[in-house]
Amino acid sequence: MNIRKALPEIVVVLTVVGLTLSLTLAQNSSGNEVTLFGGTMSSYAKLNGSGKVTEAGMIFPLIINDNAPKTMDMTASHGYKVDAVLEFPEVVRQQTYLNHLGLFWNPMGHEPEVRYANPHWDFHFFSVTPQDAAAIDCKNLQTETPSQLAPGWTPTTNPSGPVEQFCIPVMGFHSLPASEFTAPGVFQKGLFDKVMISGFYESKPIFIEPMLTKAFLETHQNFSLPVPQPALGVKTLYPTKFTATYNKAANAYKFVFSGFKQSN
Repeated sequence: MNIRKALPEIVVVLTVVGLTLSLTLAQNSSGNEVTLFGGTMSSYAKLNGSGKVTEAGMIFPLIINDNAPKTMDMTASHGYKVDAVLEFPEVVRQQTYLNHLGLFWNPMGHEPEVRYANPHWDFHFFSVTPQDAAAIDCKNLQTETPSQLAPGWTPTTNPSGPVEQFCIPVMGFHSLPASEFTAPGVFQKGLFDKVMISGFYESKPIFIEPMLTKAFLETHQNFSLPVPQPALGVKTLYPTKFTATYNKAANAYKFVFSGFKQSN
């Protein structure tokens, strides 16, 4: 990975009628790069004049989507293997909830098949380090409390099966938006195209996950998804907006988290 430090602060000094004004300009910070299926993803951040993160995002070239294999890599003993890890710039990791992207390709979809059987990507934007995410083994089955859930998102488990059934190694527990259901436990009809998920492990919120199908990305549509707002239990900058913009010239999507607010 190519890690670049944040650009130094830029200061412009103006003299107006004998009064010196110091104006601090906004800055950009480049992050890492990682290559997958013939394309190179990169992360970045935007900072305001005081050095506070205002955007954290990544570039996703669609050659990766085009070249994604049609079969699952099952070399991991538990059946789940991260396809790529992309860290955010250091300033993002220091100031905000976001640490890195763990990207998972699902060429045959996954359970529940009634809704998620189509080929798609799991973009897990983790708050924990890559090492901590890789160590999730589902031995700790402590789930979230109702007060921790994001408003409008459902519990990560339900009485239909044992708790261990709902934990996914190297990921954790998944909380779906209530809009995915027509009634408790009854999924919307038809296969999905895009959805935002909230993730937990050891009773802590640890990821935000835009889940996007290969077919939907091929439409080149700009889109946004609601960002879940769980009770974090720590003070950090947390995003309130997620947008995706397609760039035709680059044949790539720009995924952006913004609207950062201080958590309680």
